[in-house]
Amino acid sequence: MKNKFKLFFILLLAAACLFETSVFGQTSDKDWTALAFNNELIYIDLSNITSFTSDDLYIWVSEKHAAPISLEPVKKDIYKTQTYYLINKELKRYSIQEILYFDKQNKVIQNFSYEVTESELPDMKYNYPIIQGSMMDMILQRCLTEIERSNEEVR
Repeated sequence: MKNKFKLFFILLLAAACLFETSVFGQTSDKDWTALAFNNELIYIDLSNITSFTSDDLYIWVSEKHAAPISLEPVKKDIYKTQTYYLINKELKRYSIQEILYFDKQNKVIQNFSYEVTESELPDMKYNYPIIQGSMMDMILQRCLTEIERSNEEVR
């Protein structure tokens, strides 16, 4: 009986680990593409970029910090950040949907989700402008290049 309990516990623990990995975006189903910005590498997930047909793009961006950063609401040092952005191609504006903070062992230590306003006012839905030459501008340009490349392949 004790062996069955141990086996059940091990299987339950394994299932919990698999669930955590899939829920927090650490699976290999992403197509991370490296981009250099300000002498650092950031990674954007282009796995679904060609499926967006409207002016809105949803994109994950991963940043490994050269030195750990600290933020007041996060109790541990942050070594990596993954941010889920909503970007409007035409308006050149964006908002943050979700942020995941990772520790040195690449485990999620904190996450924040932000409710997006379904307002007709662009300033309410897309909180920030994309400034020319910024990291977000580089991300948008790379996304547009990938969409254009995909459209050429279809032709």
